Amino acid sequence: MSKNTPAKRRAHIALIVFIVCLLLSVGINIARKIVIFDYLPCKSTVVSKKVDPTTFKYKVVVSYQNRQFRLVDTELKFKPEVGDITTTYLQNGHMFANQENVLRTSPLTTVRLFAIGITAASGLVLVWFFRKVQKENALLASLDEKPTSKKPTKSAKTKKKNK
Repeated sequence: MSKNTPAKRRAHIALIVFIVCLLLSVGINIARKIVIFDYLPCKSTVVSKKVDPTTFKYKVVVSYQNRQFRLVDTELKFKPEVGDITTTYLQNGHMFANQENVLRTSPLTTVRLFAIGITAASGLVLVWFFRKVQKENALLASLDEKPTSKKPTKSAKTKKKNK
């Protein structure tokens, strides 16, 4: 019979924490995709476009309503050239090249990354505790299997020598 040892209780607690963190991470990820972010799609004119040699990304400046904005996280696949009109997304004074970048800068994304980190850490703790329980079970099983040893009896040869 297996006993409910402190290691097993800790392993069960770690399992519960892991499941709660996993469900929380999934819920935050779903909420991140459902929540409507307050951004404005707008037509902007590309003013300048240069490749940054350190990050290998474009530094793109666009003009919208006589104001200039530097696009956030513009990758090398950004197609419009200087003078072209492109769709950009304005949120909280920042201009984005696509909607996914708007999602990446949301507070929910930060919370999601934090939740994923906690889930990964609790998963590692869970694995560690269950390995500890397996070692403990193996040790208990080996103790149960050992027969109780009796004192060795004297053999016939030792009896003859003593006479």
